[in-house]
Amino acid sequence: MVLFYKFFNNKHFAVKVKDDINQKQLKEIDWLFGSGMRLSKKELEGIFVGPKKGITESWVSAFKKLAKERKITGLIDIAGLMKQDTKEIDFNPIFNRLYENVGQNLFSELK
Repeated sequence: MVLFYKFFNNKHFAVKVKDDINQKQLKEIDWLFGSGMRLSKKELEGIFVGPKKGITESWVSAFKKLAKERKITGLIDIAGLMKQDTKEIDFNPIFNRLYENVGQNLFSELK
């Protein structure tokens, strides 16, 4: 299952969690994302820039390490996404790509 968190600056996080995650684990993951608001949506509509297949951003490793140190379980993977107004934008195609309408299959696209 993929959860989505939204921040004030059009930054979103997609968070892959275990399908059998419980409420305690959800609260712990919510804590990890601090000021981000967990969305009830199963899909993010719009255009986003996010990681390219095979790319792991350094902050993802840091988040996972923090989760492990805090014994937060249920979290599998994280991807950062920046919402865009148009497809005509500059981004680094070595590390990133455009996504349209990001859904539950995001992490299978990243592998």
